[in-house]
Amino acid sequence: MFGTGKDPNDMSDAELKEHPMVVVGNPDEVIRKLEQIERAGIDQAICFKQAGRIPHSNIMKSYELMGRHVLPHFNPQKAAAVS
Repeated sequence: MFGTGKDPNDMSDAELKEHPMVVVGNPDEVIRKLEQIERAGIDQAICFKQAGRIPHSNIMKSYELMGRHVLPHFNPQKAAAVS
């Protein structure tokens, strides 16, 4: 449980997406959630992707999407230098 009174394993995807400290979704959803967290004054995040029984290929795809879409959004100068 993390402040919801529910075990995260029993929560729906929609419930998890609404939790203030859970960041899941497509790249645009992840960017919006991280922007909310940033506005709250948090300037660092830890990504934990190996939760549950997520297949390795899905984890790697998630990292690829983070690197291609999410990280450049928060550091556009560095992304332009790498391109």
